[in-house]
Amino acid sequence: MARKKKLEDVCFPVPKGMSLSVSQKVDENVTLKNHLFQQTIQTAYQIKIPYSFTTSYEPERPYQLTTEEQTETVANLFQAIQPKDAVELALAQQFIVVHLQAIDSAMSGISEKDIKKFELTHQILETLTKYRTRGAQLINVQYNLNQGQIVNIKGGQGTSDEPVTLDGGQDE
Repeated sequence: MARKKKLEDVCFPVPKGMSLSVSQKVDENVTLKNHLFQQTIQTAYQIKIPYSFTTSYEPERPYQLTTEEQTETVANLFQAIQPKDAVELALAQQFIVVHLQAIDSAMSGISEKDIKKFELTHQILETLTKYRTRGAQLINVQYNLNQGQIVNIKGGQGTSDEPVTLDGGQDE
């Protein structure tokens, strides 16, 4: 028995192999995944389903309202962000919508409003990173194991091609 397609399935088709996360929590719920994808693409590109699709008086046959490129762009952004739970999914949706709208409006020239939208996309990604790390600071420590010496610096013009070792100021 064939599953009856909803209007959104025709107008905003979800790519068949689209995966929203590494974990299976969101991926298992196909209805939720499809709804979130369709909601994101509808909002990002500000597309409304024509009224004539929903009337019972001589209804038009529904057709896809988004281009293949638009659909793939949203799908690729979702897959790149890899949301693992509902909060990450909401942040991913916000990022995609704001980013695509900022890109679209910047095509006619960047305004102050566009710059604010781009700043907002960075804030959303920072929030996503903070959420994923549970607020922990990431500290990167690099040790200099050669006692302050820089190795393999080649000399300037007129010098040999042999590596030069400079002392880093350590007294012996």
